[in-house]
Amino acid sequence: MKRLLFCGMIIFSLLAPALASAGEYYTKKNAIACTSKKYLDQAITYAVQKDKIAFVKMMDGRRCTIVKPGIKVFLKDVSMFSDMMEVRPAGSTSTLWMTRDGLDRR
Repeated sequence: MKRLLFCGMIIFSLLAPALASAGEYYTKKNAIACTSKKYLDQAITYAVQKDKIAFVKMMDGRRCTIVKPGIKVFLKDVSMFSDMMEVRPAGSTSTLWMTRDGLDRR
């Protein structure tokens, strides 16, 4: 029984990102995107702490930026126990990190 449960967990962990990436995703208005998961985590922390000066410094365009709404993105990495997702804008070869709240599934 334990072996079956373990195998089921392995299969689920392998299929979950593929299932989550099905469908089209588009950026929402005022969504934040960062060049790394670390930068996104810092920006969220500054926003929660209401440290406007630190938050604005993160929005310098090199680390984080506010993206335009309606940009089609493809999911690259979906963190299972986090709201953070790595996405690749359509037509781009680079990736960005965003939160699930910043994406609209269609």
